[in-house]
Amino acid sequence: MGNYNGDPQHIVTPLEGIQKAFAQSTISYAKGCNVIDTPNYNPKKDFEAALSTAAKAEVIIFVGGISPRLEGEDLKVKVPGFLGGDKTDLNLPTVQTALLKELKKLGKPIVLVLLNGSALAINWEEENLDAIVETWYGGERGGEALADVLTGKYNPAGRLPVTFYRSINDIPTFDDYSMVGKTYRYVNKPVLYPFGYGLSYTNFNYSNLRLSTNKLDKNNTLKVSLTLINTGTYDGDEVVQLYIKQEGEGMPIKELKGFKRVHVKKGEKREVSFELKVSDIQHYNAKIDDLATVSGKVQLMIGPSSAKVALLGSFDLK
Repeated sequence: MGNYNGDPQHIVTPLEGIQKAFAQSTISYAKGCNVIDTPNYNPKKDFEAALSTAAKAEVIIFVGGISPRLEGEDLKVKVPGFLGGDKTDLNLPTVQTALLKELKKLGKPIVLVLLNGSALAINWEEENLDAIVETWYGGERGGEALADVLTGKYNPAGRLPVTFYRSINDIPTFDDYSMVGKTYRYVNKPVLYPFGYGLSYTNFNYSNLRLSTNKLDKNNTLKVSLTLINTGTYDGDEVVQLYIKQEGEGMPIKELKGFKRVHVKKGEKREVSFELKVSDIQHYNAKIDDLATVSGKVQLMIGPSSAKVALLGSFDLK
């Protein structure tokens, strides 16, 4: 349920949602393990039950992640990975990865479903599992939403609002208020999943970038247009993202300046457009203690995430 939530009369769990959606199939369940490993917990029996159940299955759906009882504000928690509601690393709790490694040995397809409120460094999982579904804390009907995605009733189009780093060591400590190395705007190391990243059951092609002018000043507006084609076999939504980059000391590596979620049927194409004004491209100026325009060349990048550029252009900012 996450934090700051009410108490619904009934919560549709992932298990209930899957059982309902796959009513014609045999759904077998085993606990697997606790969310975290603690000194008083021996996961052997839980592992054995999970492996026995999974050995008879065609597909394994592993619902894991963390918990609002571990991550939150001012919690009285001190366990490996968590301290007072803060995280001391980004990994999936070790007991969960240990069970996933045992399940992997069975040779079955594995779908990892994550329930969490913050980014995780799931490096082994990314390399070894067949699918990963990020559900965050789904709320009272999250199990239904998950089942809709797993069955293909709904073609997902969510995009990450945060960066998933590879390691806690890739992020400067948060008692350092400099933004260097933090967020997609300043990170200069390879990441696991970039800001704006997300997959669906179809594919899209970007083409035909057009700019209404190559000079933007306070007297005009820049219109940016492109063609988007659904090249896959399913109808779906694409989240088209527009980023810019300006050269100069202290400037971000890139900045999101617009995004549009567009529904495109399979085989069809849509025209997508953005508008930029001078007031959209300003940065803090310490000398005047306010936002100001920095004149010069601006690089324009359009794609499906902050890390993937499908179309590239530029214009002059006055």
